[in-house]
Amino acid sequence: MVGTTGKGGATPVKRIKDVIEAFLRSPTIARRKRFDGIEDAWAFIVGEQLAAATKVAGVRRSVLTVEVESAAVRHELEVLRRDEILERIRTLLPRADIIRVRYQMKSPGGRSGRDRS
Repeated sequence: MVGTTGKGGATPVKRIKDVIEAFLRSPTIARRKRFDGIEDAWAFIVGEQLAAATKVAGVRRSVLTVEVESAAVRHELEVLRRDEILERIRTLLPRADIIRVRYQMKSPGGRSGRDRS
């Protein structure tokens, strides 16, 4: 199909279906879908009690960042259950391609601290 632009030139007109499909295949949307899958599964991966004390903050370069409410929760996740959590993520969400989980303390105002790693 060909449409006209306001300046007399012709420009191809794309079907809305094609535009939406291309958008959904874009890297940004793929990353968002990967993040949503982890966020949705987090309570199942770590359990309701730990999920209530944490928040999935994001995924960058295959590293999942999780905010934690206390040092005790961070220790349990980072030290005591590290391998188990990573294995569950890889088993339940193989397309997420997570190679590491990074835990950071929530800041007092509820906003996340800066990711410095």
